[in-house]
Amino acid sequence: MKLNPTLFKSGLIPLLVLINAGTCWAAASLSPSSQSITGVAGSTVTSKTITGTGFTGAITYTVATALPNGLSINNSTGVISGIPSIAQKSTSYTIAASDGTATASTKVSIAVNPALAPSSQSINIVLGNSLTTTALTGAGFVTAPSFSVSPGLVNGLSLNTATGVISGNPASTLATTTYTITGSDGTFKATAQTKITVSPPPPAISPASQTIDGISRGTTVNGVFTGTNVNTTPFSASNFGGSVSYSITPALPDGLSINPTTGVISGIAKVPKLAAGYTIIAKGATSGNATATLYLNITDNCIPETLDSASEGRRAYLRLNCQSCHGDSGLGGMGPKIIGQNNVGERVTIGSSSRGMPAFKDYICGNDIKNMNTYLYNLEHGPTPPSFKHWWEANPSQ
Repeated sequence: MKLNPTLFKSGLIPLLVLINAGTCWAAASLSPSSQSITGVAGSTVTSKTITGTGFTGAITYTVATALPNGLSINNSTGVISGIPSIAQKSTSYTIAASDGTATASTKVSIAVNPALAPSSQSINIVLGNSLTTTALTGAGFVTAPSFSVSPGLVNGLSLNTATGVISGNPASTLATTTYTITGSDGTFKATAQTKITVSPPPPAISPASQTIDGISRGTTVNGVFTGTNVNTTPFSASNFGGSVSYSITPALPDGLSINPTTGVISGIAKVPKLAAGYTIIAKGATSGNATATLYLNITDNCIPETLDSASEGRRAYLRLNCQSCHGDSGLGGMGPKIIGQNNVGERVTIGSSSRGMPAFKDYICGNDIKNMNTYLYNLEHGPTPPSFKHWWEANPSQ
């Protein structure tokens, strides 16, 4: 069809749609038409995949302006990805697409923020101990950042503005508090979170352990009962609510007791208690529990038996001070004659209230009763046993 130019000049044809063989040409386009990406230095960044329409051939994507360090474009998909190393404010980049015939473009805005590592940390300590947080490492800053903290730190703690380290010895307890540490190089900023908890010290008593060696009162020296007067160290209690009371488990040997107010264990044990462990329990009137350990070793001071039964019986006779009532050889005195007897065991053990004889059950060493029976019987019926002047002597007198 031939068009007359004069028709255009006259304004009679203001718009002309050109149709050629029934075909309509549409302009090429890209989707999305624009996008914004905010990345973090040191972390992976990936833009959306671009979809092209109106193209007839394979599309090639390019970007004219150099991308931030660490980022690159995929020429087949138009995706920008990578790990940026330097922070930058939002910058627009034009991505051009072409199949050799048709072209189109889209905009991508990229901002890169700096980062601090570790991004978060938690510190839990007990009051009285010092703390030091991990130093912060900045990524993407143009120059080395300077650090500040918010809210203000408690007394005893301080911030190193060059490293971001919080350190010191808190002056008081602190409920879990989140501190924001900001690193800034004057142009860019990044933050990290640090949680700090300062707990009160747990209830405690001091000393935490004691060891006591003693002698039970089941022995005599020169006819006088003796033994070690146990007297442990008073406890110092801290961090309890209200007044502190003390108890002990298992039960102490007869003759020893615990002061419920001070925790002191005192007295003279009636019987031996070898190498026993005890737990002292402290309890606050309103709050707090703590324990300490007591190792108790009460010996009976009995001389090991190395002689015959009658000789050992003589030793027991003297050690239990039997001679003061029954005479040196059991012939009697304040008490009755007992030589020739072989049944003294029960009387020695339980005593006799009618005759004023005390019970010796708490003072008897291993084979005392058997040995004294032999000794007293032999005094009358023979053979005459060797004698001792004192129970602690090593050898009998002939």
